[in-house]
Amino acid sequence: MIRRDTSHIITDVTITDPGLCHHLGKLTRDHFAVGFTTTLVKPAHIKKIVSYRKLRTVDVEAFMHDIVVSSMLQTTQGTVDSVVTAFNNGLSSLIDKHAPLRTITITERPDCP
Repeated sequence: MIRRDTSHIITDVTITDPGLCHHLGKLTRDHFAVGFTTTLVKPAHIKKIVSYRKLRTVDVEAFMHDIVVSSMLQTTQGTVDSVVTAFNNGLSSLIDKHAPLRTITITERPDCP
């Protein structure tokens, strides 16, 4: 056994109850109820920040209309990098408009056994 208060290992335990051991002190059964009292501190719940978008609530028709009238489809001049950057910026702003990023704090709880 390991005792928490001293961190020593206790060996050579002799049991003196005649119903649990034979005359040499060795156990005669292999299952026993063990009762004890201890003081434990519950660990604090872990808080986690989660960001998400409600993409299922986007009005698809309005989103498609905003894509058609946006300047990202009008940009055809310049290098490939500048066109891709304009497209990414335009699409990001439309997503932010139709499905804004939301942030919440959740408490993670351990699974029940």
